[in-house]
Amino acid sequence: MMINKKKVISDSIFISAGDLILRLKSIIFIPIIISSVGIAKYGEFIQILINISLIVPFCNLELGMGFYRYTSKYDESEVEKLSKDYWTIFITVFLLSLFGGLVIYLVSPLISKYILEGSSLKSLKLSSLLVINAGLKYVDIKYIQCRKKFKLFSVYNIFYELMPYLGFIAGILIKLEIFFGLLLYLIIQSILIIFLKVYVIRSLNFSIPSIRILKKFFIYSWPLIFSDFTGSLLSKVDRYFIGYFLGAAAIGVYNIVYSVCSLLFVFAVPFNKYFGIYLPQVWDEGKQDKVRVQLKEGIVYYLVISIGSLTGIVFLLKPGVNLILSNRIPTIANFEWLVLVTGLGILGWGIAAFFYHLIFYMEKNYLILIFQSIAVVLNMGLNYFLVKEYGIIGAGIATFASYLTVLIMCNYYLRMNFDFNFIAKILKIVLAALIIGFWLYFYSVKNLIDLGISITVGLAIYLFSIFMLRVIRFKGIKSIFA
Repeated sequence: MMINKKKVISDSIFISAGDLILRLKSIIFIPIIISSVGIAKYGEFIQILINISLIVPFCNLELGMGFYRYTSKYDESEVEKLSKDYWTIFITVFLLSLFGGLVIYLVSPLISKYILEGSSLKSLKLSSLLVINAGLKYVDIKYIQCRKKFKLFSVYNIFYELMPYLGFIAGILIKLEIFFGLLLYLIIQSILIIFLKVYVIRSLNFSIPSIRILKKFFIYSWPLIFSDFTGSLLSKVDRYFIGYFLGAAAIGVYNIVYSVCSLLFVFAVPFNKYFGIYLPQVWDEGKQDKVRVQLKEGIVYYLVISIGSLTGIVFLLKPGVNLILSNRIPTIANFEWLVLVTGLGILGWGIAAFFYHLIFYMEKNYLILIFQSIAVVLNMGLNYFLVKEYGIIGAGIATFASYLTVLIMCNYYLRMNFDFNFIAKILKIVLAALIIGFWLYFYSVKNLIDLGISITVGLAIYLFSIFMLRVIRFKGIKSIFA
């Protein structure tokens, strides 16, 4: 299979830029939401979105991952095969999403009573329609990615995630309530889903769903149903404990930290798209060693970006939040430590995603389920004791411990065979991060200009250190796509 390097690189730029914009959108608009409805209502909105994300895996059955593994091999001229795969998965997911929406509607009173202190019941019931939308969007997004239309995916995803969010912002500014904002969010989202649906099906023929194809996809994806669910639990279950022990306002505070630290996972996305779509056939051709080399190189590049970013987040998030939100959030003890442990946990999660590709290629997806199930049990146990005893920082510690556990198990069972050269590069990256850490620690940030100077100088120092330490070289940057 010939790989167009220029397309891969340009696709990666689009994916990275798109995901970064979407991650920043929450951070940018948080002040508007909090100033309009308060941090407690913001926490309730976050809880509503979390509820949806937990049930969606059981509605889509992760069948779209079969598009990556199997449908990605078809040529555009094989319309009948493409159509059969698409309609089989779409109809299945749509029916299951209808059922999932009904479940959310029925359990809304319980969530309102026990998690949100009796509030937002109307919004919770309305959010049941978001489950249906999530299923419709899921199939089309996975399909256009398997066709390697990453630029289309990136542009559309920006509109899909940003426009409804802006509608939500407009709604709460007009009515000063979550319900009206959520209603506008749902309407705009539905319109965008219709546009994508029309685009996808116009190049396909309608086809009766195939039980054989559904069975094939399900056998491949069934462990991913539960691994996606456990993955959602790993990233979101701490909010339930925080809400139960500390209240909705604490959910809002913790989500600010988690949202910013989640930028670290964004940096792994373009690598994972490339490895997930382009390399299955390379693996099937017997070039496993080449695949492993690319995965290890990808990890190095990922760590260069993410470790430097984490250092900046640790030192600059608190002054940045105070400047932007004008001290509207409660004071949190050991805030920098909360950011550090949470960020390290997400960093470990990003590295584990590279290991997961070996599992996908070997079609042993049940391993992900096993790893994450163990981590979820650990995460829930730690959250119960640590959040109750130490507050929000306890959730950060639980996040770090559970994600680290996943990474340790991946390395033990999959054995990427990291050599001395790899370890040396990691130590050099940490050294470069410590260098900028000194700069960020001693440079006082008093206003937005100081914040900009701190980021700019810190980035320059870090990049200079990375190249001087010969962690990466300009001529080797493209080698990952060789």
